[in-house]
Amino acid sequence: MADLAEWLGGLGLGKYAAAFVEQEIDFDLLPLLTEADVRELGLPIGPRRKLLEAIGALRGATPAQDDKPERRSEAERRQLTIMFVDLANSTPLALRLDPEAMREVLRAFQDAVTGEIGRLGYVAKLMGDRVLAYFGWPRAHEDDAERAVAAALAITDAVARLASPIGEKLACRVGIATGLVVVGDLIGEGAAQEHAVVGSTPNLAARLQETTGPGEVMIAETTQRLLGPGFVVEAIGEHRLKGHDQPVPLFRVLRRESRESRFGARAEADLGPIIGREAELAALRRAWEQAKSGSGQAVLLTGEAGIGKSRLLQALAATAAEDKPARQVFQCSPLHSDNPFWPVVQQFSPAAAIVERGMDEADGRNRRQIRRETIDALAGELLDTTRAGPALIMFEDAQWADRATLELMRHLVGAVAEAPILLIVTSRPEGEPRLDTAADLIRLALRRLDQAAAGALIAAIAGRHQLAARLGNEILARSDGIPLFIEEMTKAVIETGRPARPSRSQRPCATR
Repeated sequence: MADLAEWLGGLGLGKYAAAFVEQEIDFDLLPLLTEADVRELGLPIGPRRKLLEAIGALRGATPAQDDKPERRSEAERRQLTIMFVDLANSTPLALRLDPEAMREVLRAFQDAVTGEIGRLGYVAKLMGDRVLAYFGWPRAHEDDAERAVAAALAITDAVARLASPIGEKLACRVGIATGLVVVGDLIGEGAAQEHAVVGSTPNLAARLQETTGPGEVMIAETTQRLLGPGFVVEAIGEHRLKGHDQPVPLFRVLRRESRESRFGARAEADLGPIIGREAELAALRRAWEQAKSGSGQAVLLTGEAGIGKSRLLQALAATAAEDKPARQVFQCSPLHSDNPFWPVVQQFSPAAAIVERGMDEADGRNRRQIRRETIDALAGELLDTTRAGPALIMFEDAQWADRATLELMRHLVGAVAEAPILLIVTSRPEGEPRLDTAADLIRLALRRLDQAAAGALIAAIAGRHQLAARLGNEILARSDGIPLFIEEMTKAVIETGRPARPSRSQRPCATR
Protein backbone atom coordinates (compact mmCIF):
# COMPACT_ATOMS: atom_id res chain seq x y z
CA MET A 1 0.00 0.00 0.00
CA ALA A 2 2.91 2.31 0.59
CA ASP A 3 3.85 2.07 -3.10
CA LEU A 4 0.29 2.90 -4.11
CA ALA A 5 0.14 5.89 -1.77
CA GLU A 6 3.43 7.15 -3.20
CA TRP A 7 2.15 6.70 -6.76
CA LEU A 8 -1.05 8.58 -5.98
CA GLY A 9 0.97 11.33 -4.33
CA GLY A 10 3.01 11.73 -7.50
CA LEU A 11 -0.23 12.39 -9.38
CA GLY A 12 -1.39 14.94 -6.82
CA LEU A 13 -4.07 12.48 -5.65
CA GLY A 14 -2.54 11.46 -2.33
CA LYS A 15 -5.57 12.53 -0.33
CA TYR A 16 -7.59 9.73 -1.98
CA ALA A 17 -5.28 6.94 -0.78
CA ALA A 18 -7.65 6.10 2.10
CA ALA A 19 -10.42 5.27 -0.37
CA PHE A 20 -8.15 2.68 -2.01
CA VAL A 21 -7.27 1.19 1.38
CA GLU A 22 -10.95 0.91 2.31
CA GLN A 23 -11.68 -1.00 -0.93
CA GLU A 24 -8.59 -3.22 -0.50
CA ILE A 25 -7.02 -2.06 -3.77
CA ASP A 26 -3.26 -2.40 -4.09
CA PHE A 27 -0.84 -1.31 -6.80
CA ASP A 28 -1.09 -4.62 -8.66
CA LEU A 29 -4.85 -4.20 -9.09
CA LEU A 30 -4.63 -0.74 -10.66
CA PRO A 31 -4.44 -1.89 -14.31
CA LEU A 32 -7.65 -3.91 -13.78
CA LEU A 33 -9.76 -0.98 -12.59
CA THR A 34 -12.56 0.21 -14.87
CA GLU A 35 -14.11 3.66 -15.00
CA ALA A 36 -17.07 2.33 -13.01
CA ASP A 37 -14.68 1.09 -10.30
CA VAL A 38 -12.98 4.47 -10.09
CA ARG A 39 -16.34 6.26 -9.91
CA GLU A 40 -17.28 4.10 -6.92
CA LEU A 41 -14.18 5.29 -5.09
CA GLY A 42 -15.86 8.69 -4.84
CA LEU A 43 -13.36 10.77 -6.82
CA PRO A 44 -14.61 14.01 -8.43
CA ILE A 45 -14.54 14.19 -12.23
CA GLY A 46 -11.16 15.97 -12.54
CA PRO A 47 -9.15 13.59 -10.33
CA ARG A 48 -11.06 10.65 -11.81
CA ARG A 49 -9.98 11.52 -15.35
CA LYS A 50 -6.40 12.07 -14.21
CA LEU A 51 -6.39 8.69 -12.45
CA LEU A 52 -7.86 6.87 -15.47
CA GLU A 53 -5.24 8.42 -17.74
CA ALA A 54 -2.47 7.23 -15.43
CA ILE A 55 -4.02 3.74 -15.17
CA GLY A 56 -4.20 3.63 -18.96
CA ALA A 57 -0.47 4.39 -19.12
CA LEU A 58 0.22 1.53 -16.69
CA ARG A 59 -1.48 -1.00 -18.94
CA GLY A 60 -0.26 0.52 -22.19
CA ALA A 61 -3.63 1.80 -23.41
CA THR A 62 -5.68 4.94 -22.93
CA PRO A 63 -8.68 4.41 -20.63
CA ALA A 64 -11.17 5.11 -23.35
CA GLN A 65 -9.63 2.71 -25.83
CA ASP A 66 -9.65 -0.75 -24.26
CA ASP A 67 -10.34 -2.51 -27.56
CA LYS A 68 -7.06 -1.70 -29.26
CA PRO A 69 -6.49 -3.83 -32.36
CA GLU A 70 -3.75 -6.37 -32.52
CA ARG A 71 -0.79 -5.28 -34.62
CA ARG A 72 -1.38 -7.56 -37.53
CA SER A 73 -1.07 -6.96 -41.23
CA GLU A 74 -3.80 -9.22 -42.62
CA ALA A 75 -7.05 -7.56 -43.57
CA GLU A 76 -10.54 -8.99 -43.12
CA ARG A 77 -13.97 -8.49 -44.64
CA ARG A 78 -16.31 -7.09 -42.03
CA GLN A 79 -19.61 -5.25 -41.72
CA LEU A 80 -18.71 -1.96 -40.08
CA THR A 81 -20.53 1.11 -38.88
CA ILE A 82 -18.38 4.17 -39.57
CA MET A 83 -18.73 7.62 -38.04
CA PHE A 84 -17.32 10.97 -39.11
CA VAL A 85 -17.53 13.86 -36.66
CA ASP A 86 -16.73 17.42 -37.77
CA LEU A 87 -16.43 20.60 -35.71
CA ALA A 88 -18.96 22.96 -37.30
CA ASN A 89 -17.79 26.40 -38.47
CA SER A 90 -14.19 25.67 -37.53
CA THR A 91 -12.69 27.63 -40.46
CA PRO A 92 -14.28 31.01 -39.59
CA LEU A 93 -13.53 30.36 -35.92
CA ALA A 94 -9.85 29.75 -36.71
CA LEU A 95 -9.71 33.10 -38.55
CA ARG A 96 -10.90 34.92 -35.42
CA LEU A 97 -8.74 33.12 -32.85
CA ASP A 98 -5.06 33.14 -32.03
CA PRO A 99 -3.47 29.82 -33.16
CA GLU A 100 -2.78 28.79 -29.55
CA ALA A 101 -6.39 29.48 -28.60
CA MET A 102 -7.63 27.50 -31.61
CA ARG A 103 -5.33 24.65 -30.61
CA GLU A 104 -7.03 24.53 -27.20
CA VAL A 105 -10.46 24.55 -28.86
CA LEU A 106 -9.51 21.59 -31.05
CA ARG A 107 -8.06 19.73 -28.09
CA ALA A 108 -11.26 20.22 -26.07
CA PHE A 109 -13.32 19.11 -29.07
CA GLN A 110 -11.21 15.99 -29.61
CA ASP A 111 -11.30 15.10 -25.90
CA ALA A 112 -15.09 15.38 -25.80
CA VAL A 113 -15.58 13.32 -28.96
CA THR A 114 -13.05 10.57 -28.22
CA GLY A 115 -14.30 10.24 -24.66
CA GLU A 116 -17.79 9.32 -25.89
CA ILE A 117 -16.59 7.12 -28.75
CA GLY A 118 -14.17 5.24 -26.54
CA ARG A 119 -16.98 3.90 -24.33
CA LEU A 120 -18.71 2.19 -27.26
CA GLY A 121 -16.44 2.07 -30.29
CA TYR A 122 -12.94 2.62 -31.63
CA VAL A 123 -11.30 5.99 -32.37
CA ALA A 124 -9.60 5.34 -35.71
CA LYS A 125 -8.10 8.74 -36.55
CA LEU A 126 -7.91 12.34 -35.37
CA MET A 127 -7.74 14.89 -38.18
CA GLY A 128 -7.73 18.30 -36.52
CA ASP A 129 -11.37 19.35 -36.58
CA ARG A 130 -12.56 15.87 -37.68
CA VAL A 131 -12.67 12.47 -35.98
CA LEU A 132 -13.09 9.08 -37.64
CA ALA A 133 -14.48 6.16 -35.63
CA TYR A 134 -15.31 2.49 -36.21
CA PHE A 135 -18.06 0.47 -34.53
CA GLY A 136 -17.72 -3.24 -35.14
CA TRP A 137 -13.93 -3.41 -35.31
CA PRO A 138 -11.60 -4.51 -33.78
CA ARG A 139 -14.40 -6.14 -31.75
CA ALA A 140 -17.84 -6.85 -33.23
CA HIS A 141 -21.04 -6.46 -31.21
CA GLU A 142 -24.55 -7.35 -32.29
CA ASP A 143 -25.65 -3.75 -31.71
CA ASP A 144 -22.81 -1.77 -33.29
CA ALA A 145 -25.19 0.46 -35.26
CA GLU A 146 -27.05 1.32 -32.05
CA ARG A 147 -23.74 1.95 -30.27
CA ALA A 148 -22.67 4.36 -33.00
CA VAL A 149 -25.92 6.34 -32.91
CA ALA A 150 -25.95 6.44 -29.10
CA ALA A 151 -22.36 7.70 -29.13
CA ALA A 152 -23.26 10.31 -31.77
CA LEU A 153 -26.07 11.75 -29.64
CA ALA A 154 -23.77 11.85 -26.62
CA ILE A 155 -21.10 13.56 -28.73
CA THR A 156 -23.43 16.32 -29.92
CA ASP A 157 -24.46 16.98 -26.32
CA ALA A 158 -20.84 16.97 -25.06
CA VAL A 159 -19.62 19.34 -27.77
CA ALA A 160 -22.61 21.65 -27.22
CA ARG A 161 -21.39 22.16 -23.65
CA LEU A 162 -18.09 23.57 -24.92
CA ALA A 163 -17.40 27.21 -25.82
CA SER A 164 -14.59 29.05 -27.59
CA PRO A 165 -12.40 31.64 -25.76
CA ILE A 166 -14.59 34.38 -27.26
CA GLY A 167 -17.75 32.84 -25.85
CA GLU A 168 -19.17 31.11 -28.91
CA LYS A 169 -20.91 27.80 -28.29
CA LEU A 170 -19.38 24.91 -30.22
CA ALA A 171 -21.32 22.37 -32.26
CA CYS A 172 -20.49 19.35 -34.36
CA ARG A 173 -21.93 17.47 -37.32
CA VAL A 174 -22.05 13.68 -37.40
CA GLY A 175 -22.45 11.28 -40.32
CA ILE A 176 -22.88 7.50 -39.89
CA ALA A 177 -23.06 4.67 -42.43
CA THR A 178 -22.97 0.87 -42.23
CA GLY A 179 -21.71 -1.55 -44.85
CA LEU A 180 -19.23 -4.21 -45.89
CA VAL A 181 -15.59 -3.10 -45.90
CA VAL A 182 -12.13 -4.59 -45.87
CA VAL A 183 -10.42 -3.49 -42.67
CA GLY A 184 -7.11 -4.14 -41.00
CA ASP A 185 -4.38 -3.29 -43.54
CA LEU A 186 -1.62 -1.34 -41.81
CA ILE A 187 -0.60 1.78 -43.70
CA GLY A 188 1.84 4.55 -42.81
CA GLU A 189 4.83 4.48 -40.52
CA GLY A 190 5.48 5.14 -36.83
CA ALA A 191 2.96 7.36 -35.07
CA ALA A 192 1.12 7.89 -38.38
CA GLN A 193 0.48 4.18 -38.84
CA GLU A 194 -3.19 3.23 -38.98
CA HIS A 195 -5.56 0.40 -39.93
CA ALA A 196 -7.13 1.29 -43.26
CA VAL A 197 -10.75 0.66 -44.24
CA VAL A 198 -11.52 0.03 -47.90
CA GLY A 199 -15.01 0.26 -49.35
CA SER A 200 -17.73 2.78 -50.11
CA THR A 201 -18.97 3.07 -46.53
CA PRO A 202 -16.34 5.57 -45.26
CA ASN A 203 -17.07 7.89 -48.19
CA LEU A 204 -20.80 7.69 -47.54
CA ALA A 205 -20.36 8.50 -43.85
CA ALA A 206 -18.20 11.51 -44.77
CA ARG A 207 -20.77 12.78 -47.30
CA LEU A 208 -23.58 12.37 -44.78
CA GLN A 209 -21.64 14.45 -42.27
CA GLU A 210 -21.34 17.20 -44.89
CA THR A 211 -25.12 17.30 -45.47
CA THR A 212 -26.17 17.82 -41.88
CA GLY A 213 -26.38 20.96 -39.80
CA PRO A 214 -24.59 21.90 -36.57
CA GLY A 215 -25.61 19.69 -33.66
CA GLU A 216 -27.25 17.10 -35.92
CA VAL A 217 -26.71 13.40 -36.64
CA MET A 218 -27.34 12.05 -40.15
CA ILE A 219 -27.37 8.31 -40.86
CA ALA A 220 -27.57 6.10 -43.94
CA GLU A 221 -30.46 3.75 -44.66
CA THR A 222 -28.16 0.81 -43.94
CA THR A 223 -27.69 2.09 -40.39
CA GLN A 224 -31.34 3.08 -39.93
CA ARG A 225 -32.51 -0.47 -40.73
CA LEU A 226 -30.32 -1.88 -37.95
CA LEU A 227 -31.58 0.42 -35.21
CA GLY A 228 -33.88 -0.90 -32.55
CA PRO A 229 -36.90 1.01 -31.28
CA GLY A 230 -34.89 3.12 -28.86
CA PHE A 231 -34.28 6.02 -31.27
CA VAL A 232 -36.53 8.60 -32.91
CA VAL A 233 -35.45 8.93 -36.55
CA GLU A 234 -36.79 11.33 -39.19
CA ALA A 235 -36.72 10.39 -42.88
CA ILE A 236 -35.77 13.52 -44.84
CA GLY A 237 -35.94 12.13 -48.36
CA GLU A 238 -33.40 11.31 -51.04
CA HIS A 239 -30.47 13.62 -51.79
CA ARG A 240 -27.72 13.55 -54.38
CA LEU A 241 -24.33 13.15 -52.76
CA LYS A 242 -20.96 13.73 -54.36
CA GLY A 243 -19.57 10.50 -55.78
CA HIS A 244 -22.96 8.72 -55.85
CA ASP A 245 -24.77 8.17 -59.14
CA GLN A 246 -28.20 7.73 -57.57
CA PRO A 247 -29.98 9.82 -54.92
CA VAL A 248 -29.34 8.52 -51.40
CA PRO A 249 -32.08 8.24 -48.70
CA LEU A 250 -31.11 10.27 -45.62
CA PHE A 251 -32.30 9.89 -42.05
CA ARG A 252 -31.83 12.40 -39.23
CA VAL A 253 -31.61 11.06 -35.66
CA LEU A 254 -33.64 13.28 -33.35
CA ARG A 255 -33.27 11.70 -29.93
CA ARG A 256 -33.28 8.53 -27.88
CA GLU A 257 -36.61 7.08 -26.87
CA SER A 258 -36.95 5.27 -23.56
CA ARG A 259 -39.04 2.11 -23.59
CA GLU A 260 -39.74 -0.35 -20.83
CA SER A 261 -38.45 -3.23 -22.94
CA ARG A 262 -36.75 -3.69 -26.28
CA PHE A 263 -39.24 -6.45 -27.05
CA GLY A 264 -42.19 -4.46 -25.73
CA ALA A 265 -41.84 -2.05 -28.63
CA ARG A 266 -42.82 -4.91 -30.95
CA ALA A 267 -45.81 -5.98 -28.85
CA GLU A 268 -48.29 -4.78 -31.45
CA ALA A 269 -46.47 -6.51 -34.29
CA ASP A 270 -47.43 -9.87 -35.74
CA LEU A 271 -45.67 -12.10 -33.23
CA GLY A 272 -44.93 -15.74 -33.74
CA PRO A 273 -46.75 -18.32 -31.62
CA ILE A 274 -45.32 -19.99 -28.53
CA ILE A 275 -44.16 -23.41 -29.72
CA GLY A 276 -41.75 -25.74 -27.95
CA ARG A 277 -41.88 -23.72 -24.72
CA GLU A 278 -44.91 -25.32 -23.07
CA ALA A 279 -43.00 -26.66 -20.04
CA GLU A 280 -41.25 -23.35 -19.33
CA LEU A 281 -44.47 -21.34 -19.70
CA ALA A 282 -46.27 -23.76 -17.36
CA ALA A 283 -43.50 -23.30 -14.78
CA LEU A 284 -43.84 -19.51 -14.97
CA ARG A 285 -47.61 -19.74 -14.60
CA ARG A 286 -47.23 -21.97 -11.51
CA ALA A 287 -44.81 -19.46 -10.03
CA TRP A 288 -47.33 -16.68 -10.65
CA GLU A 289 -50.11 -18.59 -8.94
CA GLN A 290 -47.89 -19.10 -5.88
CA ALA A 291 -46.84 -15.45 -5.87
CA LYS A 292 -50.49 -14.31 -5.98
CA SER A 293 -51.17 -16.31 -2.83
CA GLY A 294 -48.47 -14.40 -0.95
CA SER A 295 -45.58 -16.82 -1.42
CA GLY A 296 -43.27 -14.69 -3.54
CA GLN A 297 -41.17 -16.37 -6.22
CA ALA A 298 -37.89 -15.49 -7.97
CA VAL A 299 -37.00 -16.89 -11.41
CA LEU A 300 -33.77 -16.72 -13.42
CA LEU A 301 -34.58 -17.29 -17.10
CA THR A 302 -31.50 -17.83 -19.29
CA GLY A 303 -30.87 -18.42 -22.98
CA GLU A 304 -28.92 -17.08 -25.92
CA ALA A 305 -29.97 -14.15 -28.09
CA GLY A 306 -33.13 -14.79 -30.09
CA ILE A 307 -34.07 -17.90 -28.11
CA GLY A 308 -37.41 -16.56 -26.86
CA LYS A 309 -36.92 -15.13 -23.34
CA SER A 310 -38.84 -11.90 -23.83
CA ARG A 311 -41.50 -13.65 -25.91
CA LEU A 312 -42.08 -16.03 -23.00
CA LEU A 313 -42.42 -13.11 -20.59
CA GLN A 314 -45.00 -11.53 -22.83
CA ALA A 315 -47.02 -14.74 -22.83
CA LEU A 316 -46.88 -14.82 -19.02
CA ALA A 317 -47.92 -11.16 -18.81
CA ALA A 318 -50.94 -11.95 -21.00
CA THR A 319 -51.91 -14.76 -18.63
CA ALA A 320 -51.51 -12.56 -15.55
CA ALA A 321 -53.37 -9.60 -17.08
CA GLU A 322 -56.74 -10.74 -15.72
CA ASP A 323 -55.32 -10.38 -12.19
CA LYS A 324 -54.44 -6.72 -12.94
CA PRO A 325 -50.99 -6.91 -11.34
CA ALA A 326 -48.68 -3.99 -10.75
CA ARG A 327 -45.97 -4.41 -13.40
CA GLN A 328 -42.42 -3.07 -13.50
CA VAL A 329 -40.06 -3.95 -16.36
CA PHE A 330 -36.44 -2.84 -16.15
CA GLN A 331 -34.41 -3.07 -19.35
CA CYS A 332 -30.64 -3.31 -18.90
CA SER A 333 -28.47 -1.88 -21.67
CA PRO A 334 -24.92 -2.54 -22.90
CA LEU A 335 -24.59 1.20 -23.38
CA HIS A 336 -25.09 1.90 -19.67
CA SER A 337 -23.47 -1.04 -17.89
CA ASP A 338 -21.31 1.36 -15.86
CA ASN A 339 -24.13 3.73 -14.84
CA PRO A 340 -25.38 2.82 -11.32
CA PHE A 341 -29.07 1.83 -11.17
CA TRP A 342 -29.57 2.96 -14.80
CA PRO A 343 -32.47 0.62 -15.79
CA VAL A 344 -34.31 1.34 -12.54
CA VAL A 345 -33.94 5.11 -12.79
CA GLN A 346 -35.21 5.02 -16.41
CA GLN A 347 -38.46 3.22 -15.63
CA PHE A 348 -39.29 3.62 -11.95
CA SER A 349 -40.18 7.23 -11.13
CA PRO A 350 -39.25 7.25 -7.41
CA ALA A 351 -35.80 5.79 -8.21
CA ALA A 352 -34.25 8.97 -9.58
CA ALA A 353 -34.90 10.92 -6.38
CA ILE A 354 -33.63 8.06 -4.20
CA VAL A 355 -30.42 7.63 -6.20
CA GLU A 356 -29.78 11.37 -6.39
CA ARG A 357 -30.24 11.69 -2.65
CA GLY A 358 -27.79 8.83 -2.11
CA MET A 359 -25.19 10.48 -4.35
CA ASP A 360 -25.58 13.79 -2.53
CA GLU A 361 -25.08 12.08 0.84
CA ALA A 362 -22.07 10.07 -0.38
CA ASP A 363 -19.63 12.95 -0.03
CA GLY A 364 -17.81 12.51 3.24
CA ARG A 365 -19.60 9.29 4.20
CA ASN A 366 -18.91 5.62 3.70
CA ARG A 367 -19.95 4.93 0.09
CA ARG A 368 -20.64 1.27 0.80
CA GLN A 369 -23.09 2.25 3.53
CA ILE A 370 -24.76 4.80 1.24
CA ARG A 371 -25.15 2.19 -1.51
CA ARG A 372 -26.71 -0.25 0.94
CA GLU A 373 -29.16 2.40 2.15
CA THR A 374 -30.01 3.32 -1.46
CA ILE A 375 -30.68 -0.33 -2.34
CA ASP A 376 -32.86 -0.75 0.76
CA ALA A 377 -34.86 2.34 -0.21
CA LEU A 378 -35.32 1.22 -3.82
CA ALA A 379 -36.33 -2.29 -2.75
CA GLY A 380 -38.79 -0.82 -0.27
CA GLU A 381 -40.42 1.28 -2.97
CA LEU A 382 -40.70 -1.72 -5.28
CA LEU A 383 -42.18 -3.91 -2.55
CA ASP A 384 -44.71 -1.19 -1.83
CA THR A 385 -46.15 -1.67 -5.33
CA THR A 386 -47.95 -4.74 -3.94
CA ARG A 387 -50.22 -2.69 -1.68
CA ALA A 388 -52.99 -2.82 -4.29
CA GLY A 389 -52.44 -6.47 -5.20
CA PRO A 390 -49.87 -8.87 -6.68
CA ALA A 391 -46.95 -7.61 -8.75
CA LEU A 392 -44.69 -8.69 -11.62
CA ILE A 393 -41.13 -7.31 -11.45
CA MET A 394 -38.91 -8.13 -14.41
CA PHE A 395 -35.26 -7.32 -15.18
CA GLU A 396 -34.39 -8.02 -18.81
CA ASP A 397 -30.87 -8.69 -20.16
CA ALA A 398 -29.16 -8.84 -16.79
CA GLN A 399 -25.89 -9.71 -18.53
CA TRP A 400 -25.65 -5.96 -19.15
CA ALA A 401 -26.67 -4.80 -15.68
CA ASP A 402 -24.44 -2.43 -13.74
CA ARG A 403 -23.09 -3.64 -10.41
CA ALA A 404 -25.45 -1.53 -8.32
CA THR A 405 -28.49 -2.92 -10.16
CA LEU A 406 -27.13 -6.46 -9.71
CA GLU A 407 -26.94 -5.84 -5.96
CA LEU A 408 -30.54 -4.62 -6.02
CA MET A 409 -31.59 -7.82 -7.86
CA ARG A 410 -29.86 -10.00 -5.27
CA HIS A 411 -31.55 -8.06 -2.48
CA LEU A 412 -34.97 -8.50 -4.11
CA VAL A 413 -34.46 -12.26 -4.57
CA GLY A 414 -34.29 -12.58 -0.81
CA ALA A 415 -37.00 -10.03 -0.10
CA VAL A 416 -39.91 -11.22 -2.27
CA ALA A 417 -40.50 -14.48 -0.38
CA GLU A 418 -43.00 -12.86 1.99
CA ALA A 419 -44.71 -10.67 -0.64
CA PRO A 420 -47.15 -11.35 -3.51
CA ILE A 421 -44.42 -10.74 -6.09
CA LEU A 422 -43.07 -12.74 -9.00
CA LEU A 423 -39.54 -11.52 -9.74
CA ILE A 424 -38.10 -12.63 -13.09
CA VAL A 425 -34.57 -11.93 -14.27
CA THR A 426 -33.56 -12.79 -17.85
CA SER A 427 -29.98 -13.17 -19.02
CA ARG A 428 -27.80 -14.67 -21.68
CA PRO A 429 -25.55 -17.50 -20.50
CA GLU A 430 -22.50 -15.31 -20.88
CA GLY A 431 -22.63 -12.74 -18.10
CA GLU A 432 -25.30 -14.64 -16.16
CA PRO A 433 -25.81 -12.85 -12.82
CA ARG A 434 -25.10 -14.57 -9.53
CA LEU A 435 -28.44 -14.55 -7.73
CA ASP A 436 -27.82 -17.55 -5.49
CA THR A 437 -28.78 -15.72 -2.29
CA ALA A 438 -31.87 -17.92 -2.03
CA ALA A 439 -31.90 -21.72 -2.29
CA ASP A 440 -35.39 -21.69 -3.80
CA LEU A 441 -34.48 -19.56 -6.82
CA ILE A 442 -36.22 -21.12 -9.84
CA ARG A 443 -33.85 -21.61 -12.78
CA LEU A 444 -35.19 -22.04 -16.31
CA ALA A 445 -32.78 -22.45 -19.24
CA LEU A 446 -34.20 -22.14 -22.76
CA ARG A 447 -32.68 -24.47 -25.34
CA ARG A 448 -32.81 -24.35 -29.11
CA LEU A 449 -35.91 -25.87 -30.67
CA ASP A 450 -35.64 -29.42 -31.94
CA GLN A 451 -36.47 -30.12 -35.58
CA ALA A 452 -40.09 -31.04 -34.89
CA ALA A 453 -40.80 -27.85 -32.90
CA ALA A 454 -38.90 -25.72 -35.41
CA GLY A 455 -40.94 -27.22 -38.26
CA ALA A 456 -44.19 -26.55 -36.38
CA LEU A 457 -43.13 -22.93 -35.84
CA ILE A 458 -42.37 -22.50 -39.56
CA ALA A 459 -45.78 -23.90 -40.45
CA ALA A 460 -47.55 -21.65 -37.93
CA ILE A 461 -45.80 -18.50 -39.20
CA ALA A 462 -46.34 -19.40 -42.85
CA GLY A 463 -50.06 -19.95 -42.22
CA ARG A 464 -51.93 -20.16 -45.54
CA HIS A 465 -48.70 -19.76 -47.52
CA GLN A 466 -47.51 -23.10 -48.78
CA LEU A 467 -43.71 -23.30 -48.57
CA ALA A 468 -41.82 -25.72 -50.78
CA ALA A 469 -40.18 -28.51 -48.82
CA ARG A 470 -36.78 -27.35 -50.07
CA LEU A 471 -37.28 -23.87 -48.60
CA GLY A 472 -38.55 -25.27 -45.31
CA ASN A 473 -35.49 -27.49 -45.01
CA GLU A 474 -33.23 -24.54 -45.82
CA ILE A 475 -34.83 -22.49 -43.04
CA LEU A 476 -34.35 -25.39 -40.63
CA ALA A 477 -30.69 -25.72 -41.58
CA ARG A 478 -29.85 -22.03 -41.40
CA SER A 479 -31.85 -21.03 -38.32
CA ASP A 480 -30.12 -23.48 -35.93
CA GLY A 481 -33.32 -23.88 -33.89
CA ILE A 482 -33.39 -20.22 -32.78
CA PRO A 483 -37.00 -18.96 -32.84
CA LEU A 484 -36.19 -15.39 -33.85
CA PHE A 485 -34.18 -16.57 -36.85
CA ILE A 486 -36.94 -19.04 -37.80
CA GLU A 487 -39.55 -16.29 -37.67
CA GLU A 488 -37.57 -13.73 -39.66
CA MET A 489 -36.33 -16.20 -42.27
CA THR A 490 -39.81 -17.63 -42.80
CA LYS A 491 -41.21 -14.13 -43.32
CA ALA A 492 -38.35 -13.38 -45.73
CA VAL A 493 -39.24 -16.47 -47.77
CA ILE A 494 -42.88 -15.39 -47.93
CA GLU A 495 -41.89 -11.89 -49.08
CA THR A 496 -38.96 -12.63 -51.40
CA GLY A 497 -38.96 -16.34 -52.11
CA ARG A 498 -35.64 -17.00 -50.39
CA PRO A 499 -34.41 -16.94 -46.77
CA ALA A 500 -31.91 -14.29 -45.69
CA ARG A 501 -28.93 -15.64 -43.78
CA PRO A 502 -28.76 -14.22 -40.22
CA SER A 503 -25.47 -12.80 -38.94
CA ARG A 504 -25.44 -12.88 -35.16
CA SER A 505 -22.48 -10.57 -34.65
CA GLN A 506 -24.06 -7.90 -36.83
CA ARG A 507 -27.77 -8.07 -36.00
CA PRO A 508 -29.52 -5.28 -34.11
CA CYS A 509 -30.39 -5.96 -30.49
CA ALA A 510 -33.47 -8.18 -30.70
CA THR A 511 -33.39 -10.63 -27.81
CA ARG A 512 -36.57 -12.64 -27.93
